[in-house]
Amino acid sequence: MKGRPRQPDEIKAAKGNPGRRKLNLAAGDAAQAPCPSYVKGEARRVWETLSRELHFNRVLKPTDLFTFEVLCEAFANFRRATRELAKEDFVYLTKSKHGEMRRVSPWQKIKNDAVREIRQLGEQFGLTPAMRSKVMSLQSGVATAAPQAAGETPDARQTALDLRDASPIGRLN
Repeated sequence: MKGRPRQPDEIKAAKGNPGRRKLNLAAGDAAQAPCPSYVKGEARRVWETLSRELHFNRVLKPTDLFTFEVLCEAFANFRRATRELAKEDFVYLTKSKHGEMRRVSPWQKIKNDAVREIRQLGEQFGLTPAMRSKVMSLQSGVATAAPQAAGETPDARQTALDLRDASPIGRLN
């Protein structure tokens, strides 16, 4: 695809609609989508953490759930590859008739691919610092308190609010 990537209508509205085109801001204001039952483990934890924030910021729409699922799986793959690389070196030796050769671990390739996916998809959801500042400007007329999760204490909620400007990736660790 050539040209600049398309921006979500919410980001255009936050900028004051510089193109003066009609914006579709009412679409997708449904309730927060639950995590599908087949998303398990680490990906489910990522889903639950990020979906609440993205829905609150009016970024996550029902039509984005498939892409969001891929993002959550990429986070899970990144974490697993990181754990596996911590157990072993990122290179290993193989023997052949020509002698020993050093090869890069397959976990390193998985980690690199996951990082690429996270960067690409994270930008679409406003998870990069530049895009997040644009998305957060949407909240200028919206209440600043994030929705409270079931069983969450007010102190934990305040901590989450204090971290609002921090990277979502950092909050997942």
